[in-house]
Amino acid sequence: MKKGYTLVEVLAVVVLLTLLTFLAMPPIVDYIRNSSGKENEVTKSLIMNSAKMYVNDNFGEYEFNNNFAFCIPVSTLVEQGYLEAPVKYGNINDISNVKSVRVTYNNYYTYNIVDTNNCSTINYLAVQDQSDSDKTYFFNTKLKKDSIEAINILNTISIPDDALGTYDVSELNNKSIMLWYLDIDSNNLYEVYIGSTGNVRANVNSSKLFANLTNLHDMDLSYFDTTDMVNASNMFANCVNLDELDLDSFATDNLVNTSYMFINTPILESISMSNAEFASVDTYTAMFAFAKSDVAITVNSAAQSFITARITDAGLSSATITVAN
Repeated sequence: MKKGYTLVEVLAVVVLLTLLTFLAMPPIVDYIRNSSGKENEVTKSLIMNSAKMYVNDNFGEYEFNNNFAFCIPVSTLVEQGYLEAPVKYGNINDISNVKSVRVTYNNYYTYNIVDTNNCSTINYLAVQDQSDSDKTYFFNTKLKKDSIEAINILNTISIPDDALGTYDVSELNNKSIMLWYLDIDSNNLYEVYIGSTGNVRANVNSSKLFANLTNLHDMDLSYFDTTDMVNASNMFANCVNLDELDLDSFATDNLVNTSYMFINTPILESISMSNAEFASVDTYTAMFAFAKSDVAITVNSAAQSFITARITDAGLSSATITVAN
């Protein structure tokens, strides 16, 4: 007579099968992950090549000046026959316009796949993402922050032959915004120049942009366009050797955060910002904390009450505010 399995034997088989499944899972998961990654790389290459063909066929529709950018939805590449459907790359869906190819031009073309809803056509200065120390580096350069004595923003890229170094400081790494530096007075402190074809566009997030430049004593920001800047927190924090600051070119229509913007600027005697209105600012903690007690600030009438309140918050009873004509 055929003997059936006991409950103990059945449970043993179940445990064994479960164990074998768990042992097999990592290689299976790795295989799926690697296969997906390789598929994405192939699809990415196809999308990029399709975008290049699209640009080549349609360049007459665009004015390709330096520092120019535009976006091509992946769905457009499919609809116009440059790319075959269906397209599967990450969360790309050729129907829903989830992704686009952002094309920038600065003597040559650069292509990036981006989210369509974040498809900016502006080339911004890169984000300054450094720790709170003057020993860290300025952007992605080899310049320590305490080695910089002057910064000049220019509306041209004209790098002299005697520049000690050059760096791409554009957000998209396409050389649309370049940095170079000199040591004019041979004191091992550097004059830094940041230039673009047209004004240099401040990043939406410009927090800590010039912070901790402890030997900085001269700035020219005449060609610095802050139209889209939202976050200026800690922007000039700990610039302890800066004695005057001309921010008359600053536009603040979209500015929201000015917290600690001028914190610990003990010899900053004058700040001129006659075009800044601060109408949208809702975060302004300690904007002038530990600033010079008798700092003189020039503003327009729309910003007078806001700046007066921030000066009062900081306890700078000797500060003066002048309303520009």
